[in-house]
Amino acid sequence: MIAGIGIDITEIERVKTAAQKHPQFITKVLTPAEQQQLAALTGQRYWEYLSSRFSLKESFAKRLARESVRKLIFKMSVSSIMN
Repeated sequence: MIAGIGIDITEIERVKTAAQKHPQFITKVLTPAEQQQLAALTGQRYWEYLSSRFSLKESFAKRLARESVRKLIFKMSVSSIMN
């Protein structure tokens, strides 16, 4: 059952700035497997990948709305959220 539909827009530049300013951003947002995938990317695709993973996990965490669950979501891979 779908309770609601929402759209999240994430500015790539905002995520890029956060990642450059706070090196731990990537390890907090991505699982080790996702970090490996990110490492294989370059240029704009690198930032698109990071931004899309952040946006999906943030949206999912907002939907669940509990702080303890939000921390757990960022430790999950995107494939486990989507399945």
